[in-house]
Amino acid sequence: MKFKNLCPEEILSLSFSLTMFLIEKFDNDNLITIKNILCAITNNLSTYQTQQIICDKKNKK
Repeated sequence: MKFKNLCPEEILSLSFSLTMFLIEKFDNDNLITIKNILCAITNNLSTYQTQQIICDKKNKK
């Protein structure tokens, strides 16, 4: 797998999956903090994309 061809969303998704896997293996506060940060980034990203779609629709009218 070539990582340099991944888009930011895919990299974020992989990071999130890896963090969740590590949390299952080693219940560590640092990992939980990383998971919370990744969740926040993901939520902001989806909010941003939703706003972008709404803006694009408004601009096309």
